[in-house]
Amino acid sequence: MGILIAMLAVLGWGAILLRFSAQRDLDQRQAREEQSKLQSPDVTQTWPALAVIIPAREEEAVIHDSLISLMAQDYPSPWHVVLVDDHSGDGTVETALRAAEEMGAKDHMTVVQAPTLPPGWRGKTWAMETGWRYVQQAFPDVEFILFTDADIAHAPDGSGLRRLVRAAVDKKLDLVSRLVRFPVEHWAERLILPAYVFFFRLLYSFHHINDPGDKASGAAGGIMLIRRAMMEKLHGLSLIGHELIDDCALAFAVKAEGGRLQLALDSAGSTSMRRFDSLSGLRNMITRSAFDQLHYSWGHLALAMLAMAALCLAPPLLFLLDGGWLPTLVGAALFGGTWFGLRKLHEMKRPLPTNAEPFVYGLAALLVLVVLIQSGVGLAGYLGLAAWIGAAIAYRWGAPGYFGTDMGPFSFLPLGEMSLPAASAVFMAATLESAWRHRNNQPVKWKGRETKI
Repeated sequence: MGILIAMLAVLGWGAILLRFSAQRDLDQRQAREEQSKLQSPDVTQTWPALAVIIPAREEEAVIHDSLISLMAQDYPSPWHVVLVDDHSGDGTVETALRAAEEMGAKDHMTVVQAPTLPPGWRGKTWAMETGWRYVQQAFPDVEFILFTDADIAHAPDGSGLRRLVRAAVDKKLDLVSRLVRFPVEHWAERLILPAYVFFFRLLYSFHHINDPGDKASGAAGGIMLIRRAMMEKLHGLSLIGHELIDDCALAFAVKAEGGRLQLALDSAGSTSMRRFDSLSGLRNMITRSAFDQLHYSWGHLALAMLAMAALCLAPPLLFLLDGGWLPTLVGAALFGGTWFGLRKLHEMKRPLPTNAEPFVYGLAALLVLVVLIQSGVGLAGYLGLAAWIGAAIAYRWGAPGYFGTDMGPFSFLPLGEMSLPAASAVFMAATLESAWRHRNNQPVKWKGRETKI
């Protein structure tokens, strides 16, 4: 049975690797295309008027830097920021106004107070709808609406808005969204957030979503540019007011109306500034929407748990239980110690000679290989190890930019990615908790507001 499970895991990760290999080529091609258009702008292009809507609740810690980065964007036509305060109890509004004043842009930002939350609406979707209704009345000439979160640090080079609008205009898109990079400074962030990106991309195939002839839909809510005409066609956000995962629900509604989508990784350097200093906060984030992601289906939950157990948990367990525990411990100690030691030497400004670092990593790899050969690992163990390594490579390709950035010439080794099984266990536990909370009508608290799952 162990050999069969390991073989299925190897085949499964092989298929996922093929998919992410193709997607990686598309990601790189799109990034090059965006950059090329920025460097060779079309001088005949007319840039449409734009409104930026920011729903904000309890965002005092991040709204200042977010607005500073947004107002530093270089966009050739008139644009206006509408900040919708969703009943914040902190200094969100005051901080936002101070940022606008610092940038000399007080006349380019309006603060709107969200009315009392009506039945059938979520807090964020109601704030977005409030902003849309204001734009409808105040800015009749606006052609595009950008919905963006209050914790986004926008493109450092100021090209973010131009990239989005250029993509929408050139390719006649109705909804353009970008998945931004998340910070991974705390150990919990490093464990969970790359996996969050990976599983998102595993669930939502960018290639199929961007194909007008495919029914697949999806979007990333941190940055979403939508045509005004499409918003009017949808009668605002009334169709998705009750949705917890508002970005994907909006993408589904747009595609159902015959609209064209584009979902991609952000290549302009935009990042999320939301920080998590504990595993519990990240678990809470997953729990909030995990069962909704499965459409509240117990059958989908069972299939998801079975697939994650077979693909993510079984390979390392089979390897460890079939004699691989010793090489795993040795590898973790050697590679972890090498990485930590070299990093500390760099921090102390006493790095090893450039050609010495590859030698150190190579020696560690050789020692691990010797221990592996001598450990008497069986066939199931080796197949489990092959699936585990395949999962690690797929993880790197599915969450690009999060791994191998500080290992010098040995950055190709998928070491940090070997943590995917641990991250998967957290996701599985949070998903089960989400289902349990739904069954028992137990809400999750998010930004000071109880959210019913």
